[in-house]
Amino acid sequence: MTSPAALLAALLLACSSGEPVLPGVPDERLLSASPPAERTEDAEAPTRDGRSANPDLYRKAANVWVDVNHLAGKQWSDVRGQAAEQLGPIAESVELPGDNGTELRFARGAVRVVEDRVYMMRVPLPEPMRRGPALEAIGMPPFTGGYMVMHREYRLNNERGFRRIRMRRLGPDSELVTEIESWRWIPGEHGNRR
Repeated sequence: MTSPAALLAALLLACSSGEPVLPGVPDERLLSASPPAERTEDAEAPTRDGRSANPDLYRKAANVWVDVNHLAGKQWSDVRGQAAEQLGPIAESVELPGDNGTELRFARGAVRVVEDRVYMMRVPLPEPMRRGPALEAIGMPPFTGGYMVMHREYRLNNERGFRRIRMRRLGPDSELVTEIESWRWIPGEHGNRR
């Protein structure tokens, strides 16, 4: 049987060696007082969801078709360039009736803007997809809960900061989705802007 003093001595010897105690743990101290000097590459590297660690620097993730999750709800003047990169050239601008603002139709989708804020985006998908991959294609995590099943669409209400997400189905009996329409809020609805 090993004595407590022998265990303590073995522990101290193991911790004093130059090798890491746990495989995969870096040699430098994890809780150092000063940050590493050269982190220019890491400061701009995107996180797992494709967004940059620096909030002022945005990069769309490679697996995202159009990042609706990032663009919707933002000031149009701030994201106009990012939207044009993702949606292609603008084809048409239509003034909507009432206080519903303007719909900007692009080559790969449409954006509705009121008071310089994006409140709705409609994006046709590059190919028919199942619901989970379709949500990932617009920058959202796949949804695992329940959907409202309509004749030609799946619908989510009050999910992920959006008032309504409509996924148009390929056909009434198909589980494949061809287009997603995401409403951050609905103009004129009570308590619609948070």
